Amino acid sequence: MPPSEMNASATCADADPGGSALAQAAGSDPLSRAAMQPVTVSAGQTWARLCAELAAIGQRPLILPEDLDTTLAETLRVDEFGDSSHLRGSIRESVRAIQQRTGDGAEQIIDRCDPNFMSRLEQLARTPTSEQLCLDVISRPQRLLLRRCAWTSVPEFIRDVLIDAAIYQHEFLRARLFFGSKKCVVRALLGSYPAPLDVSFLRPVTATEAEAVDLSQDPSRPKWPSGHWLSFCLPLPDGLRAWPELGLRLEEQGLINSLARGASSIAVLPRALPGNAASRWHFRVVLRPEVSSSEIDSLLPRLRLIAEQACALGASLRPTGTRSDPALADLPGTIAQSLR
Repeated sequence: MPPSEMNASATCADADPGGSALAQAAGSDPLSRAAMQPVTVSAGQTWARLCAELAAIGQRPLILPEDLDTTLAETLRVDEFGDSSHLRGSIRESVRAIQQRTGDGAEQIIDRCDPNFMSRLEQLARTPTSEQLCLDVISRPQRLLLRRCAWTSVPEFIRDVLIDAAIYQHEFLRARLFFGSKKCVVRALLGSYPAPLDVSFLRPVTATEAEAVDLSQDPSRPKWPSGHWLSFCLPLPDGLRAWPELGLRLEEQGLINSLARGASSIAVLPRALPGNAASRWHFRVVLRPEVSSSEIDSLLPRLRLIAEQACALGASLRPTGTRSDPALADLPGTIAQSLR
């Protein structure tokens, strides 16, 4: 039975998002560099192929994106987030070094200490590339235990994500926001590798029994359509006060029905937001409207209005793919982008 819905006008005053967890969660990951194992892989291969190769030897990438059909280069260029980002930041955190050939055939290694490391990652998918990446992987089975949970309050969900990260309870998190008229329900998959799954300290309105799921067949991984997407981050806890206003703007622009499969969301670590001077957590949202071909031309202006409103409320825009939308290029912060 779907969870009941609550008016989305709830703000930080209704639920302190994490309390002391807000200050304690960052850096709580007990997995040290010594526990990670580096592998050398092609920047042009897909995450799906990499997962299949690693599964054969009982390993998986440190952080996985939602779309396993994208290449490592495409994902790393836009500094994407993944299933363990509430613990470890963006997927770029798992890259130790870039290996490339110079014009005379010599091998050059650019590691994380190199001042050009981040700019080189940003260039990976801009041109055909033969770079190799030194990527951190961890020993984990292909199957994990998942619970399906639901919240009727966005602040309650954020609170639970921060507390969960503070005690390192679940390595896997995928969440969707489902919008209604002045309402928003959060549905998420919380998972861990064979270990007890305790959700008694969290506040979901529903939580299923744990079920074993093959990582490569994760049901939360739909094939998103190509087209105009919008990604932004709101600082916590202030950004939660802006959330109801953004919900109203989505309704005014007629975008609620086009988000029937939900909007991706996650609370991300401060280190995942380059250029962020304050050490704060952020609530990230990705809007992927699904519209007919006849509506595509009218979609971008509507997304632009949402982006402008989000920026006015303190959000920073982030990239979501491999090609820029020129009509959004003059907005403050990082421009929104299309996947294809």
